[in-house]
Amino acid sequence: MSRHERHSRVVIDPDTLQPFTSCPRLWPGGESGYARFVMAPDMHRSSAAPSRPWLLELQPRFLRLCYRRVVENNVLAMSAALSFRTIFAMVPVLIFAFLVLKSIGIVEDSRRSLREFLRVSGISQIMAAREDTTAGQTDVESRVLDGSQPPPTSQVYNVADEIERLLDSAESKLTFARIGPVGGILLIWSALALLSTMEASLNRIFGAPRSRGTFRMVALYWSVMTLGPVVLAVASYVGRRAIGALSSLAGVGWLLALVGWMGSVLMLILLLAAIYKLMPNTKVPYRSAIGGALLAVPVWMLARWAFSLYISNLVVKGNLYGVIGLLPLFLLWLNLSWSIFLFGAEVAFTATNLTRLEQAEAAATRSPGPSDVTAVALALARRFSAGSGPADINDLAADTHLAPVMVRRVLDGFERAGIAGLVGDEDEQRYTLVRPPERIAVSELLDLGDPRDAPANANGDVDRAITALRADMRRAFEGKSLAALMQSA
Repeated sequence: MSRHERHSRVVIDPDTLQPFTSCPRLWPGGESGYARFVMAPDMHRSSAAPSRPWLLELQPRFLRLCYRRVVENNVLAMSAALSFRTIFAMVPVLIFAFLVLKSIGIVEDSRRSLREFLRVSGISQIMAAREDTTAGQTDVESRVLDGSQPPPTSQVYNVADEIERLLDSAESKLTFARIGPVGGILLIWSALALLSTMEASLNRIFGAPRSRGTFRMVALYWSVMTLGPVVLAVASYVGRRAIGALSSLAGVGWLLALVGWMGSVLMLILLLAAIYKLMPNTKVPYRSAIGGALLAVPVWMLARWAFSLYISNLVVKGNLYGVIGLLPLFLLWLNLSWSIFLFGAEVAFTATNLTRLEQAEAAATRSPGPSDVTAVALALARRFSAGSGPADINDLAADTHLAPVMVRRVLDGFERAGIAGLVGDEDEQRYTLVRPPERIAVSELLDLGDPRDAPANANGDVDRAITALRADMRRAFEGKSLAALMQSA
C-alpha cells in the first residue's frame, strides 16, 4: 500500500472544522475532501476552467519556471567555471585515457576513439586561417569545410589537429612510470577537479543537500576515469565491426548511414541521461534524466551546426585575431556546450517538479495560515501515532501538498513552540513531535497560524470583528487536542 493510500483514510468531520470549511488547504470540499486533496496533487485545477490543449497551458508556466531557475542558479557562471576547469583538465584526462588504453594494448583503437570524440564534440570544427605563402593548396583544401576555402595563401590551423599532435607526442614518451608521483597527482587532480565541479553544479540544480564525501567521490570518479576509456574504446570497436559486417550487404548503404547517425544521437542521449541520473548526490528519476537529455542533445547538435557555419563562413575566410582566434573560439564553444548541458539539467528538474515549484513560488509571497499549520501537525501526528518515525520536509510536503518552503516555515514555528523538533543529524532534516498529540491543543496551532494579537481595548469596527472571529474559533476548538482532531474522522 502506498503512502498516499495509507493517509487517504483520514477524513475530518465537517462540523469539527466548521471555521475552516472555506479553506481549500484543509477542506477542498466534501466529507472526504482532505483525503481527496492528498490523493490528487492536481486538484487545484478547476474542472470548470475553459478547455484548451494541455501543452499550450503548460508551456508558459514551464518556460517561466525554467528561466527563473536558470537565473536563480546562475547557470552562466556555472558554465564559465566548468569551461575553466575543462581547459586545464582536457589534455590531462585524454593523456590519462591514452595511458590506460596503452597499458591494455589497444592504442590504435584509442586513436580512432579520440578522433571520433573530437569530431562529435565539435572541437574539430574550431579552426582559423592566417596568411602563409609556404602553405600548399592541398593542405588548405583538406582542412576546410566544403565551400569555405580561404585564399590560396592562407594556412588553416585546427584545434583538433593540435590536440592530436600533442597527445601523439605525449603517448610516445609517457608511461605511468615516467610521469612520476608529482605528475600523477597533478594529472589526477585536474581530472577530479572537473568532475567535482560538474557534481557541485548538478547538486545545486537538482537540490541535493550536500556533496559526496571525499572518499566516495574519489572512488567513484577514479572508477569512471579508469573504466570509462575502456568501455568507450570497446563500444567504438564493436560498432565499427558491426558496420563493416553489414556494409558487405547490397543496398544497405543508406540504412547504415541512417543507423550510424541515429546510433550516435542515441548514445549521446543515454550518456547525458546517465550523467543527470548518477552524478547528483540525490535521487533523480529516470524519466526526468531522459527528458532533460532528450531536449539538451538536439539543442546542442543544432548549436554545433550553427557554430560550424559561423566558423566556415566568417572565421576561416578572414578574422581579426588570426591563429590567436582559436583560443576565444575554443572558450566560446566550451561555454556554449556547458550552458546547454546545465540547461538540460534545469529542464529535467523543472519538468518533474512543476507543481512543487509553482507552490514554492506562491509560498514565497505569503506566510502559513491556520490551515497550513494544522495540516502539517496532522501529518506529523499520524506518523507519530503509527510509529513510522521522523519525516523529512519532502515527505511532509507530499502529505500536505504544501510547498517545501512553506513546510519549513511551519516546522520552524513548531520548534520555537516546543511542538516538533529536529531528530538526528541536522543534514537529514527529519522532524517528529516532541509532545504526544494528546498534549497539543488545537488552539495552540491556531495561534501559530494566526499570530496577530488584537489590541487589548479594541474600539474599531475591524478590531472588534477580528476579536470576535478569533473568539469564535477558540470556542469551536476549546479543550480539543490534536489527538481528538484525528479521532473525529
